[in-house]
Amino acid sequence: MFRTLFIVVVIFAGCQSQQDLPSHPSATGNASENATSIEFDHRIADGSTGVPSYAEQKQFFVELPDKPVGPIWSSDAGNPPLPAANAIRLAIEQRNRLVGDTEDLVWSLESASIVPWQYETGFWYWHITFDLNPRPGRGGTGIPARFDVIVLMDGTVLQPTIKDYPD
Repeated sequence: MFRTLFIVVVIFAGCQSQQDLPSHPSATGNASENATSIEFDHRIADGSTGVPSYAEQKQFFVELPDKPVGPIWSSDAGNPPLPAANAIRLAIEQRNRLVGDTEDLVWSLESASIVPWQYETGFWYWHITFDLNPRPGRGGTGIPARFDVIVLMDGTVLQPTIKDYPD
């Protein structure tokens, strides 16, 4: 079904303590020897917390809940609570409901990433990204549209707020 399936799974196997965890560019707090927690800052430029996408002259904004939800998962436990194939299937269903292929363009899976909500609590979610590309032989110009879907580890697909773009 997909020409290319690229799955990026971020697993920090072998981390026994917070000092063993790698730094992350969006991490806030102190990752020093005395650190008690590492939290991630999902705020975007306007200060809101979420993931924006732009397609079909609309903005799709997925707001992340204030507090992590879903099952706790440790990379020591092996596979995540929601397997990649299930998360991708749910994301494709969401994408098909909200945006569609055209005569000249088709959506394709770009990536499926497991993203930590907070290292200390063990909450993670799937961030699935699709790109809109020209159909073979149709050519195209410019940067492809991108559509992001957030799937929690309990299988909940976060619903975006949709508004016309640009306003």
